[in-house]
Amino acid sequence: MRMPRADSPNRATRNCWPEDAVDAGSRSAGEAQAGLAAGRNPAWGDRLWEIWADKRQSWLGEVLQQGQVPFAGEQPALRVLSRLKLGGADLGADEATAKAVGRWVTDTDVQAGMTRYLATLDATVGRRWAESLPLSREVALAVAGLAGGPASPAAAVALAYGERVFAAGADFSAAFALRAGLGERLPTRRATVIEVLGLRADGDEALQSAARDWLSALPNDQQLNDVLVDDWLRTDDEFLSNLLRDQRRWSSEGGKEALLLLLWGDAKGYQALGDTDGRLLSEAWAMANDARRERMATVIQATRDAALADQLLRAQVLVSGGDKALGWQALLATGDEDRIVAAARDLKGRDLFDLVRRWAENGRRPKDPRKRAAVERAVTALKNLPKVEVEPAPKLPEGLDDPLEGWSAHQASDTELQGELRAPDPLVRARALFALSQRGKVGEEELRAKAASEDWPERFVAALRGPHPDASNDHVYWVSACAGEDSGTHEALVACGPDEFQRAQERLAKLRSRGTPLAKRDAAELDALQAFRELDKSDISVKADDSAPEPGGIKTHGDVDADVLKAMVGKGGGAPRGRSQR
Repeated sequence: MRMPRADSPNRATRNCWPEDAVDAGSRSAGEAQAGLAAGRNPAWGDRLWEIWADKRQSWLGEVLQQGQVPFAGEQPALRVLSRLKLGGADLGADEATAKAVGRWVTDTDVQAGMTRYLATLDATVGRRWAESLPLSREVALAVAGLAGGPASPAAAVALAYGERVFAAGADFSAAFALRAGLGERLPTRRATVIEVLGLRADGDEALQSAARDWLSALPNDQQLNDVLVDDWLRTDDEFLSNLLRDQRRWSSEGGKEALLLLLWGDAKGYQALGDTDGRLLSEAWAMANDARRERMATVIQATRDAALADQLLRAQVLVSGGDKALGWQALLATGDEDRIVAAARDLKGRDLFDLVRRWAENGRRPKDPRKRAAVERAVTALKNLPKVEVEPAPKLPEGLDDPLEGWSAHQASDTELQGELRAPDPLVRARALFALSQRGKVGEEELRAKAASEDWPERFVAALRGPHPDASNDHVYWVSACAGEDSGTHEALVACGPDEFQRAQERLAKLRSRGTPLAKRDAAELDALQAFRELDKSDISVKADDSAPEPGGIKTHGDVDADVLKAMVGKGGGAPRGRSQR
């Protein structure tokens, strides 16, 4: 269907022709261009603006720009949009108009007109305009894109908006600063480097380029380099590889430095590390994937150095032999967060808390929803951990000894200590109880029983080594608040049985009911520990029934080796100790 003739204004109504008839190749397009050029029938122009605003055909936008006739209808937002599309020159510089212009700040079709319009605003109106805009990443990047040169009026407006972004500590502060050319406002610390590294994959090419430039200008500091090296290990990114090599950025970890040197073909540089026992080479080999290992082996073989080749052989044997420390380091280097969470069940609390702090810093998360929820819970729990400072005690007067130091140094055998538990002297019994608990030879139930002893030395050890008791009126329980940096959570294993899990839940509830900083700290750490214990509890189901492949066989759910489960369960089938059936 054709557009109405330019000399037939009575036919130029909203419904004379369908929108899909107006395309670049139609006769209507030619008539629209001719009509706009001749300035005939304003209704045609308004309708074309409505269609462009809805469809955003580039050819129609060009036609309207050539016509230079803005929308004249009764829609205020479209009147502003059309004038921005035509250059923004005939818009008022008052606050009401500026606020109306703000609606289109994220519209990429009118950025040129938006920038020219902002140049017409004085400082006061521009600042108020910036303050009236929503605080969001989309708006922030749009405002940053308007900045132009550092001395332009639009840059002043962008800076006014940026002050709001920085003051709010928004999670898109780095993106805004880089896009607006304000990279100097970003602190050069690990957390910022991690954030900027993530921007290399942003859909905005200008932001990607600004992120690379900022990273390239970082000080050659080992703490910052550690972040770059870890991200390169995980992503194998070419830009990072070149940055590390060209600027000779070294990690603070010798194994990673050895890996970089050998991948760069610098065997002499590796030898200069003095890795006489081959430990650094072993760490490097454990962290490397197959392609990197092939490259390392080629570099070492090319030296024709028998001693170096022998070191490589020992490293391969050590890694294949299952060194747990090397395996864990290699797993962290892969960046496979789901596998890292699965492996965390074998950690102690102190190592788990370090891992949680790693997640808090790098922002990476597992893909599995349950694992991601556990990580988020633990990160949240440790995020605002109360700080507790333990002051060193003054030196004891001459002739007095610290009983804890003496008890820790007691070298009696387990059998001798068991005998001392029945000694008439309560201090001897306390010493034996302390030493055995350190060796893991005293169970929680026995410590609970000793907490009710008539003799204070035994109650003292029970308060020090066991679960926190409730009898806070007892004079020995001051140790509950001064027992060091943890209250059992740092040495506790993530993996535990159902009874221990339930006792920990009860203790967590009691800790939450107290309002002291120490109780809050203990509750936060225990909550993080329980988050992973809950995850571990429901990860495995073991069943010995007729649905197994063979009588007495085992069905598993999750990433668990069936042979391992068989060894745990034993010949009789059933669930392994410390695991729950689902």
